Amino acid sequence: MLIGIIARLSFYFLYSYSPVSDPGSFFNQAQSIASGDGIIGNRYVAFFPYLSAYSTLLGLAIKIIGNSWLATIILNTIFDIFGSITALLLVKKLSNINSNNHLAAFALWFLSPFGIIFSSLSLPIIIVNFFIIFSIYLTYLLIQKILKSNLKESLILSILLGLIIGYGNCFRPIFPVIIIAIVLYYFYTLLTNKHSRQRLLLSFSSLIIIISIFVGIQNINTTFVSRQTGFDVPSNASGWSIYVGSNTTTAGSWNLEDDKYLYDLLDKNPNLSEVHDKLSKDGIERYKKLGLGGSISLMMRKLSLFAGSQASVYDAEASVIGYDGSIVDLALGLYILFYIFFMYFITIRNLYYLASTSLTNNKINSIIIFVTLILIGLFLSDAFVESQLRYAQVVYPCFIFIASYIVKKN
Repeated sequence: MLIGIIARLSFYFLYSYSPVSDPGSFFNQAQSIASGDGIIGNRYVAFFPYLSAYSTLLGLAIKIIGNSWLATIILNTIFDIFGSITALLLVKKLSNINSNNHLAAFALWFLSPFGIIFSSLSLPIIIVNFFIIFSIYLTYLLIQKILKSNLKESLILSILLGLIIGYGNCFRPIFPVIIIAIVLYYFYTLLTNKHSRQRLLLSFSSLIIIISIFVGIQNINTTFVSRQTGFDVPSNASGWSIYVGSNTTTAGSWNLEDDKYLYDLLDKNPNLSEVHDKLSKDGIERYKKLGLGGSISLMMRKLSLFAGSQASVYDAEASVIGYDGSIVDLALGLYILFYIFFMYFITIRNLYYLASTSLTNNKINSIIIFVTLILIGLFLSDAFVESQLRYAQVVYPCFIFIASYIVKKN
């Protein structure tokens, strides 16, 4: 752990920070919140309400610590430690009693080159990944309690899972993917195990609790951001992501033409919800014009971009002054290539091993089914909406789990 902490803090001592683009937006909003000025009148945050949670949390960290960039690194590092510990606990519960694979999970997480680099940036990536792995861990614990018909602990875990998924969605709105995976996971578990009336009732009640808390938190967040900014915040803020994600010229990436169209709409219409609705409809129209083949081709280009360009961390190169082209940059670039190759190789190897073991035992391990459902959901969602290289980071919690997981021996 000490090596990982030193690696993260070294950015603060070696370089200076002048964030641009999205890191700059988060950083400036957080500084404004920390100074007491707040973000009243900030229409940009009102239009993208999921920007508020990280800015508010970072603003609190800046107020406590004082130095804005140091606060950013410390906040992200704390959540990365939490994520590492959660990965360790999950793998430890599932591995052989004499296995050290939980330590591998911790190392793969906390010594990840992405974790080291993104901990230095004012972006919610580290926090989102923590919520993803914690959601997987809680879901596993919850299923075990439901299978044992443990009413009290099942309800407590359902409440906690709803809070984690709901709050995680405030940082990046991808957690409906995990809710869908949970629903499918419940069905699979009930179909492959002896399901009594009590288990069915407990499962149904659990899902109702999780979804109700999730929806409640989204409503609370919408109200909170409205009060922060002074604008009516849209409950569905996915219009921009769908619209820019349908741009075949730029493979779904941000571009000046789409950005100008967005601001033209915002100038003409003060209703932010209607602007998102208009962008959603226009984006869907683009997909319709592309047809099924063209849409699939565009989605494949996005996923190919994610898979082939992870070694470039543009946000760090543009925002950390002195980092681009430095020895640290070159060393971490090589480390990223090695890490990606190793992660993909060991993940595919372990999936093959788990599949062959499952076929031998005539039973597929349920937690692998759940994590695979999340992976498929994340790939599909990323293929449909806006593409940015860092958006692929959400799949790494699943990769790290599978790469370090070993089946229990009977």
